[in-house]
Amino acid sequence: MTLVHHLQLKLEFPSGLSPGEGSRGNLLTISTDGQGRPVLRGTALAGVLRAAYSKRHSEFKNGPKVSNWFGSSSSDQEADHASRLQVSDMVLEAGKGGKLIRTFNALNRHTGAVLDGGLFSIEALPPGTSGQVVLTLEDPQSTGENLLRELVGELESGLQLGGRVARGIGKVTVTSAEHRTYDISKLEDHAAFLNACWSGNIKGKKLVGTISEKRLVVQVVLTVPRGQDLCVGDGEGIDHTVEPQCVVDVNGNRTWRLPGSSLRGVMRGWVTRLAARDGCKVADNIEQELKQRELIPRPSKISSDDIAWGFIPPGDERQDFQQDPSQIKCPVMNLFGSSYTKSRIHISDATSKDGIGQSRQHVSIDRISGGANEGFLFSHQALTGKPVFQFQLSIEEPTEQEAKWVSSTLRALDMGLLRIGSSKSSGTLALANPPSATGQHANLFNQLQPMGNQ
Repeated sequence: MTLVHHLQLKLEFPSGLSPGEGSRGNLLTISTDGQGRPVLRGTALAGVLRAAYSKRHSEFKNGPKVSNWFGSSSSDQEADHASRLQVSDMVLEAGKGGKLIRTFNALNRHTGAVLDGGLFSIEALPPGTSGQVVLTLEDPQSTGENLLRELVGELESGLQLGGRVARGIGKVTVTSAEHRTYDISKLEDHAAFLNACWSGNIKGKKLVGTISEKRLVVQVVLTVPRGQDLCVGDGEGIDHTVEPQCVVDVNGNRTWRLPGSSLRGVMRGWVTRLAARDGCKVADNIEQELKQRELIPRPSKISSDDIAWGFIPPGDERQDFQQDPSQIKCPVMNLFGSSYTKSRIHISDATSKDGIGQSRQHVSIDRISGGANEGFLFSHQALTGKPVFQFQLSIEEPTEQEAKWVSSTLRALDMGLLRIGSSKSSGTLALANPPSATGQHANLFNQLQPMGNQ
């Protein structure tokens, strides 16, 4: 008996995604097929699934269990085993939202100023983007269904697909998983298998995923407290100098957006502070900031590359860390990622249909005369009316200390110690409901209660 499995997955991206392929200057572009349609390459999805499976079984990416299904690694000189799993390209349906261009910058946590080299733009697809992909698995040992259940479970428990996931996009949800098995030693099954390959339509039974407990997943609901306002700008607006971010989803609905990247930047800064207070050696410390200011012959600013490489100049030490990122002692780089290794924490974008945009006028005052400075009259739009933003926070294999730092950061956000967005708005947020968490150290989040600021 020779078994072959078909698994047809229908996936949705609540925050949108950016299946990267190249760049034009500082604009990072998305991949398209020959008809100009956005597409997530099957190789990209296969790579994500391989990495998730290896972490689930605590194996290297070229370990025996991984290689048995996903094929030998190109670096493995002793084996030459092709992958038993084939993953099709996924054409993405962006609906009425179309392709978006989003701009980001990175801030110096010591001064609040923009980091040199920290401004860039990306192409992305809107919230609600969906697609369909077919996985074909050769199963000579009749154990392939367990593998497929584990892969579905990984997708259901908070994986991110596409590029630039640190920007708050890429979170995937499984809306349908249909599975069918063929015994291709039988003529009827072989014919049915070929027909399904040709038509791309798999008529099978629902496959239930096996969820892994190694990933911490937290659902958080934030609101703007009474009497406060919020503005996370996205370039110059049509009617105001700065307007809150607004996005059109696949159905053509306009919603307010709270970018995951904004939450991520603020949370990273606070986690760095907590780690330093606990005596950990963090790379982005005040000594580095002061050292940059005292450089001779002229002071220099901290750049985004400095942060990404942990202030280690090019040379043998940087190459050693690239080969073995586990040598890095900075807990913030280990959690939030660096140029040595990817991030283990993901904070998704949040959207809200509620909220009212209010216009605010501002003017710069001359400190000598007390009069208005000419040409410094401007306006911005602030978001009020208690909009509710829900987002998902996930961490791969968190330590208890990391979970405590992130939980404390949510508490600081709820207390109003952390501000989000423009300085012309208060930028305060509060927990609308207690967080709901599953996985490792979930109790640290489930015990959080709103302080009643909303």
